[in-house]
Amino acid sequence: MNFDFIHIGLAKCMSTTLQTQWDRSSNYRYQSGHEIAHTCAKFVVQHASELEQLPTINVTAPEGHDEVDVISSESFSFSSLEQPEMSDHTAAKQRYVAQTMCHLSNKVLIVIRDPIQWVRSVHAQSISQGGFSSPQEFVQSHRGVLLNNLHLGRLIEIWQRNGLEVTVLPMEGVTQDAELFWQTYESSLGVPRPDYMTEATGISRNASRYDRLELAALINRFQHQLSGLVEKGESPNIQDRTAIRNALALVQRWGARRALHTATEDEVTSIQALFNPDYFGGFEHFKLDAALIDHLTEHFVAPLEQHPAMAPHLAGYRESLEAAR
Repeated sequence: MNFDFIHIGLAKCMSTTLQTQWDRSSNYRYQSGHEIAHTCAKFVVQHASELEQLPTINVTAPEGHDEVDVISSESFSFSSLEQPEMSDHTAAKQRYVAQTMCHLSNKVLIVIRDPIQWVRSVHAQSISQGGFSSPQEFVQSHRGVLLNNLHLGRLIEIWQRNGLEVTVLPMEGVTQDAELFWQTYESSLGVPRPDYMTEATGISRNASRYDRLELAALINRFQHQLSGLVEKGESPNIQDRTAIRNALALVQRWGARRALHTATEDEVTSIQALFNPDYFGGFEHFKLDAALIDHLTEHFVAPLEQHPAMAPHLAGYRESLEAAR
């Protein structure tokens, strides 16, 4: 056991900020776990019908030394945003990751946030990756993704059953009382805080531009529909048609995300003017059905009662869920 702790997410819960701080701190040695997480996800898909035959993945930890060793990937816990039809395999991947990693440390860190704000952030991430669904459409089409990725009680139990002590910290704590957040971090994990505390900035921060989300979705939908027209076209040159379709897919995934992130307000206004103004308005609103709210209350909020650092936030989480009915 050479890692002082393993950070497993959740996704959209300041993972990029923490990873930047760990990577740039002189008192930490940071290792990305993204490749391990992606390998586990790939094998789970390949062996979906025979999960008992998942191959063993050999992961080694660094030699011991004075710095804090941490390995991190939000993908250790997060799955299926781009393949919602595979969301039922989320638990299998989480178990596989834990079994693969459990010999490397005896502590796990999970950072979470208000579940409704998490849904908003993950929806925004889907737009950043080329999607164009409204929040309500996203909740419907990605219901399995929400149910499985926000089953926090199961995630905690998976790591505990593999012999690791689980620390859960609230992302909101950083803005509400940063000193208390870092004091709890230090006492729970038994390590000092990073000596580099500057947050990531710009595109590298991976923060969503909510004020430009609807425009990005419209641009992505436009590219998607163009691609569909190219696909059904009558061009005899299949290579040309494939090249055009691939180019449109690339623009759909990255074009709006890159362009709108740094565009000025005047530039955004000029792009909006190209679209029918009736398209805009009410994009940010969504509701959850009673069964989904009950699931999140039971499997996301209730397990947090066992984690003292979460006590000040539970009432707010419950109120947020009720407001989404």
